[in-house]
Amino acid sequence: MRLFRSSSLVLLILLMVAAACVNRGGGRGGGGGSSDDDDAVDDDDATDDDDAVDDDDAVDDDDATDDDDAVDDDDAVDDDDAVDDDDAVDDDDATDDDDAVGGPMIDDVACDDNTTADIWLVSGSGTLNILVDTVSAATTFDPYSFTSTDTSAPYNTNVVDTGDDEVACTFPPPMFECPSYSSSISGSLVVAVQGYSSNCNNTGIGTYELILGGAATTATLIADDITL
Repeated sequence: MRLFRSSSLVLLILLMVAAACVNRGGGRGGGGGSSDDDDAVDDDDATDDDDAVDDDDAVDDDDATDDDDAVDDDDAVDDDDAVDDDDAVDDDDATDDDDAVGGPMIDDVACDDNTTADIWLVSGSGTLNILVDTVSAATTFDPYSFTSTDTSAPYNTNVVDTGDDEVACTFPPPMFECPSYSSSISGSLVVAVQGYSSNCNNTGIGTYELILGGAATTATLIADDITL
């Protein structure tokens, strides 16, 4: 009877020790559970992309310092911002006035000899509207213009139309006005600009702007200050 009680007491002690060991082991293992992805210092969870210091998660593309995402096209180094006015295809910026769309066709010509002319080549089809205007008071003169189908020298053999004194010049010469006229074009046409010596400025050189509309808006200067 006494032996039985001793054995029971030993068994009870062993069971209590075993239960204590199990409780301790479970407590240590609980902190490593896979469902904890919101700790303030936990920035490595696969689904955790909102931690303050986590800006490298695969699904985190909104960090303040993340400017390389495939869908991020507004970064400071992005060349489509409002301050970018040099892109080859960018011609709509408010400050971009250097796009390859032609620009002003401005040149000068001797206006004191009645023979010197500039020759511009135009391509297009339809009705070409032509205006020759002065650009400053100091270089104003009385311009004259004609169109011709001669695309090589002497340029004035087959004259199509002429312009002289149709509209007021922006910077009027001492007398007369500026050419504004139209000419039919089918393929290529040349536009000549020259000046009358009687209304030239004291430098002997007149500066003008050639403005085209209708069938074409640009021209190429193919002969500069030639004698007709």
